[in-house]
Amino acid sequence: GLLFNVDSLKLVVEQTKDRLLPPPRRDHTLCKMGPYLLLFGGWSHDYEGNELWLLGSNWKWQQLEVTGTAPCSRRGHSANVIGSKMFVFGGLYG
Repeated sequence: GLLFNVDSLKLVVEQTKDRLLPPPRRDHTLCKMGPYLLLFGGWSHDYEGNELWLLGSNWKWQQLEVTGTAPCSRRGHSANVIGSKMFVFGGLYG
């Protein structure tokens, strides 16, 4: 696939061989936190979860461990980042 590098304003060819990727989904949220993107929740016929994924500036995904009580699985929700915290609101559960 292709990725758009916002610093250089150029398309970059994505390496996908042996790469850890989040499961495909829809109705998820994607929030920017500093140089990172955070992906939470969503739904597909094969996936329904409350995983939190981070896309780093190196274009590699990693699944994060949540501290405290994690939100339940949901889709169609909204989310925002304030400082170093991500807040998840509403959506359809389970």
